[in-house]
Amino acid sequence: MEFRPATVDDVPAITRIYNQGIVDRIATLETQIRTERERAEWLASRDDRHPVFVAVQDGTVVGWASLNVFNPREAYRHVADFSVYVERSWRGQGVGEFLLGHLIDEARRIAVAYDSSNGVLAAFDVAADGSTSPRWRRDQDHACHPLLFADSGALVTNDHDAARMADQLVVLDIATGDELARVDSGSPVQSVLFMAPGWDHDLYTCSFAGVSRISTGTAR
Repeated sequence: MEFRPATVDDVPAITRIYNQGIVDRIATLETQIRTERERAEWLASRDDRHPVFVAVQDGTVVGWASLNVFNPREAYRHVADFSVYVERSWRGQGVGEFLLGHLIDEARRIAVAYDSSNGVLAAFDVAADGSTSPRWRRDQDHACHPLLFADSGALVTNDHDAARMADQLVVLDIATGDELARVDSGSPVQSVLFMAPGWDHDLYTCSFAGVSRISTGTAR
């Protein structure tokens, strides 16, 4: 399977696959069917930091993925969300995993996932074909979206100390899962909100007790 940037020639396939997701009600909250003209304008509006890619099998586009602006505020300039859509007849055959595997940090090829219900945080190596294998696992009561400083490999997560009733931020080494630092956020209740990157390996977090600015101290 081929992974490549989307071009204007891919617009009909991108539109068809997106509309399948809308009609099937399993991939998006959108309800309005898109036209090829609208998707062509959408594709033309993308910048280098928010590209669109396609998965191609035997010359046919079978799925697409994009990195999207999460929030227009400057504080969120390093944050993106992503979309993955797979052609209806190709679902369940690894296309989504293939696309997602290419939307990660190419220098490390590590994906991080968490199960907040069971208090598990884990990392996986992503191979070139999109397959994954376990790298490390931690029992940690993580609930909010993690934040990665790609240059240092510092992964900012959170935890909750039930004995002390303290919400905490925990800095991990994404390669090893080793804990580098831990600090209370000042809230007795665990926060599930997005963290926002600052300007110099620092971040802002909003808890139920207030807003905190925290330095990771991991610049390299």
